[in-house]
Amino acid sequence: MDRHTRTQLDIWAEALWQERLTRRDFVRRGTALGVASSLLAEIVGLYTREVAAETGPAPQVLERIKKEGKKLFVYNWEDYVHPHTIPKFEKEFGVKVTYDTFPSNEQLLAKLQAGGAKYDVIFPTHYFLPIYLAQGLLAPLDHANLPHLHNVFAKFRNTPFDPGNAYTVSYGWGMTGLAHNATYTKDDPRLGSWALVFESGPQRYSGKLGFTDEREEVMAVALQYLGHHANTRTKDTLRQAGDLRRVGDDQLHGVSATHYTGTVELATLVADLNLGLSDEVITGLRQELQKSGVSSEQLDIWVDQRGYPVRQQAHDSAGTATVDYTDYGGPQPISAPPADQVFDMNQLLSGLPR
Repeated sequence: MDRHTRTQLDIWAEALWQERLTRRDFVRRGTALGVASSLLAEIVGLYTREVAAETGPAPQVLERIKKEGKKLFVYNWEDYVHPHTIPKFEKEFGVKVTYDTFPSNEQLLAKLQAGGAKYDVIFPTHYFLPIYLAQGLLAPLDHANLPHLHNVFAKFRNTPFDPGNAYTVSYGWGMTGLAHNATYTKDDPRLGSWALVFESGPQRYSGKLGFTDEREEVMAVALQYLGHHANTRTKDTLRQAGDLRRVGDDQLHGVSATHYTGTVELATLVADLNLGLSDEVITGLRQELQKSGVSSEQLDIWVDQRGYPVRQQAHDSAGTATVDYTDYGGPQPISAPPADQVFDMNQLLSGLPR
């Protein structure tokens, strides 16, 4: 989905929520933009369904709080709750709230691992939950106290990190974006891409860039920029995200190009291409490549101001292969390379399981 479509859907969804746009008109407009009907139906359901939730905690929850001394201990992110919210909650429900805050997932986890501090409710990010569960830091939820759990959007229930919502309920969600000052970026050809950071950043915006202090998000951005899935699990691919280095600027074929270098593990690259190969085949391929001495390649790539590749070089023990990219947009002749430049992959794969 392109940026224009996303922006337009956001505008119409807000109008739908404010009842300035009917469901029929929302679907009609979305269909005209080419948006899938299933997505439109999901948005309509999210913004227009009637939520049968009472204000405040369920009665049985309040009753249990009273028995336990009318106290709630909450540990949340900084700046997530308005200062007036806690006092109003205490006054309305007769509960004393101890509300502590933390700046990072690491501090939250460290405090609970140290022991001594016990909270009724905490707010870790979902990718930290496996650690909490493995170390027994969470108590299971009593779903009898959650009569309105079904009002949570379906995609945030029964998640892979907590099947059946045994320990968690989604509280909030968001996304990491890239904000820029148009005064300085208005003529940058890399607008709309993370190339604005990785390519233009070092040259044009040195000392003027800020980034979230979350390693998972930083790695996800680098992985997506390199063409990998943000949730990749392979160690070698993750290393690539940290291995990408800007070398400098060159002139190739009369074109200004930025030069980057990095290392790629070949078997991991094949696995990331999602060719339907089994884990057994990938493992065998990795072993054969290691035996042949070409298990990884150093890659150098030059890209122009549009983000298009100008040259790519792959270096291994057999030598260097160079590919130049020119004449974008025009017809190109294709011919077979000379026989002495062809490598037979069948020989390399012949001993692998099928």
